[in-house]
Amino acid sequence: MHNITQKIMTEKHEKVSRMMLGLNSLVQYYVLLRSAFGDPKIVKLAELTSKIGSGSTPRGADAVYVSRGIPLIRSMNVHFSGFKPDGLVYLCGEEAAKLKNVEVRQGDVLLNITGASIGRVTLAPAEMAGARVNQHVAIIRVREPINSNFIRYFLCSPSMQDLIFRNESGMTRQALTKGKIENFQIPLPPLNEQKRIADKLDILLSRLDSCRERLERVPQLLNRFRRSVLLAAVSGKLTEDWTERSSSTSSEELLAKIKIEKDECQFKKVPKAVFAENDEYPFELPKDWSWVRLAEICLKITDGAHSTPKVQTEGYPFVTAKDI
Repeated sequence: MHNITQKIMTEKHEKVSRMMLGLNSLVQYYVLLRSAFGDPKIVKLAELTSKIGSGSTPRGADAVYVSRGIPLIRSMNVHFSGFKPDGLVYLCGEEAAKLKNVEVRQGDVLLNITGASIGRVTLAPAEMAGARVNQHVAIIRVREPINSNFIRYFLCSPSMQDLIFRNESGMTRQALTKGKIENFQIPLPPLNEQKRIADKLDILLSRLDSCRERLERVPQLLNRFRRSVLLAAVSGKLTEDWTERSSSTSSEELLAKIKIEKDECQFKKVPKAVFAENDEYPFELPKDWSWVRLAEICLKITDGAHSTPKVQTEGYPFVTAKDI
């Protein structure tokens, strides 16, 4: 069972890795190769945008949040896989008005600029139009007709993520400034190529998400499969065909041998235990099987020490519950 699990998990991970390699290659296509259109033009992100800026957290924080109102987008909502509404908070009209300069529009690129999630990037969905962002999230609004999805994917690329996490001395950057964002160097292909790359990545990422979901379900499926196999084994169904074709020792004969062995042992004998007539059997057994009490087939049933003995680095192994 363990080998089967490992094989399935390995195959799934290899598939995800192959897809990620394809994704990375596409994102950096214009950086690494010449296309039929020639070398892409390299421009600063500031030249392609009409707005780059972050907001703030209203004074009073949790005290000013309301159950319904204008959404305030925080870093926890921005993920590479898309916008996540979990943990979204809301502002009243008065507090939202103070953040009017960071009002979100559909299709804005949202970039986390501080903390452990620095560099995470996604697009603002339609339902977030009119929302605000706090100081940990930057709005990057590209000028038309630049494809905002292409810009988003380029910021996701390994080269850009490395740049975000490094400064001149190679130390991890804890905050991404507006000036740094404005100076990002963007390879700008023709508009139709921007759309083609972004559309292709949408397809690849959709497949990747689907693969990840299936991968996450594998342990549950294997657990159910394991329970089914165990039930089939202990109920006799797993070897039903073999039992019908073979002649083997019956359960009565086996119990007789066990009784002789128990009688020869020096352990304290346990009283004979059998099923009472009113006992309910969990399932029906095949021919030559019998229901018995565990005591009938065991030489000894006992627990261990009730106090922790003195332990040392060598000697007899001491098994505790955490080892099982």
